[in-house]
Amino acid sequence: MKIYLVRHGETEWNVLRRVQGSMDAPLTENGIQQAKNVAKRLAKVDFAAAFASPQMRAYRTAEKIVAEHPTITLQKEPSLREFSFGDWEGHKLDEMHLEEPEKWDCYQRTPSLFTAPHGDCMIARVAESKAFVDRLLENHWGQNVLCVTHGYAIRIFMAAALGIPLESTRFFMAGNTAVSIIEYKRPEMTQMRVFGDISHNLT
Repeated sequence: MKIYLVRHGETEWNVLRRVQGSMDAPLTENGIQQAKNVAKRLAKVDFAAAFASPQMRAYRTAEKIVAEHPTITLQKEPSLREFSFGDWEGHKLDEMHLEEPEKWDCYQRTPSLFTAPHGDCMIARVAESKAFVDRLLENHWGQNVLCVTHGYAIRIFMAAALGIPLESTRFFMAGNTAVSIIEYKRPEMTQMRVFGDISHNLT
C-alpha cells in the first residue's frame, strides 16, 4: 500500500507567514496553480480512495486532484485537519518565540509534550492519526490512497505511520503541494519513499 500525502496549495496567510492552524485562509492564485500542477502530476496514479482535511485550503486542493480521477469520491477526514495552535493562530511566525518563549521552546524541542494554549494536544493528535492509519491498512491494503492535508499534520501523520517520535520529524517541512509517499510492503514494514517533492511546481 502506498499513501500519497499532499500538502495544500499556497494561501494568503502562507504568504504573510501567519500561523493558520484551525483557521482558514483562501488559496492564492499561485496556490490554485500549484493545485493544478500536482493534479497533473498525480493524474496517472491509480488511487483507490481519496481523503482530505475538511479545512477549505486542503479540500480545494484535493478537489483539483480528484477531478483527474472520476471513479473515486473525495472524503473528508477529520484526523487530517491541521493542528490547532489555539491562541497562536493569526500571529506571525517570526513573533511566536518572543511572545511565549517557554512554550515555543517546548514546541520546537519536545513537540510530543506540547499542548497549544487553548488548542490541540500533540499526543492526542498522533493517536488520532494512528487510528486513521490503522483503518487505511485494514480497508486499502495493496492500494494507492491519497491524503491531502497540512504542513504540521503531515509531521503528525508521519510519526503515527512510521512509529517514530515527533521529535524525529523536526526538520521535515513540506512546501505547498509537496508530495510525500509512505509505502507499506508488510504491515510491520514501512518506508518513506518520497518526502516533500515539489518538482511539479518548478517547470
